[in-house]
Amino acid sequence: RTPSGTDSPADWAGDERNVVLTLARIWCTAATERIVSKDAAADWAMGRLPVAHRPVLLEARQAYLGQGEDRLASRADRVTEFVLVTKHEITRLLDADARGA
Repeated sequence: RTPSGTDSPADWAGDERNVVLTLARIWCTAATERIVSKDAAADWAMGRLPVAHRPVLLEARQAYLGQGEDRLASRADRVTEFVLVTKHEITRLLDADARGA
């Protein structure tokens, strides 16, 4: 089980910022059972992400808040890596919940 609509770079081309923030939000919700804003979810996820993937989330968060430029489209490889890492974490949480149910 993985979040749908995020299987390849073509699925998020042109909407990288929202995909990054939405995955952070899904991950936060799966872990905490709370629904929070995209920027709050980004803050939560920032401390849980491997250091190499934090710049993607930070750029998405700053652009969302109007505090920086959104250049994620030019960083397709980094966005792809971020998507794969967060999808893995989300899937791990959801699978653990399903086994515990």
